[in-house]
Amino acid sequence: MYTPHGSGGSRSRAPAESGPGEASTVEHVVSCVLGLVAMGAVAVPFYPVLVGVTRPLRLLSSTAVVVALVSVWLLVWLGLEVVLEWRRRRGPVSG
Repeated sequence: MYTPHGSGGSRSRAPAESGPGEASTVEHVVSCVLGLVAMGAVAVPFYPVLVGVTRPLRLLSSTAVVVALVSVWLLVWLGLEVVLEWRRRRGPVSG
């Protein structure tokens, strides 16, 4: 078995701490949950329309609905992450 130099056997890595300009895990989780809530807010009123649009796909229509909803969730999540990173890099707003 090959053991790369510096892998030192049974040493465990400590979790990385976020510094002053880095996002914490809580911020990532909150943006994920907000993306999920936004997806739910889009899914509820537009579900009949989404099903009607995907109806011609027959057996793949349920897959298309899931792909569309997951895409909305991921796009909102990514958008929130980008906005939070932009604000973090920009620094505190002075008033």
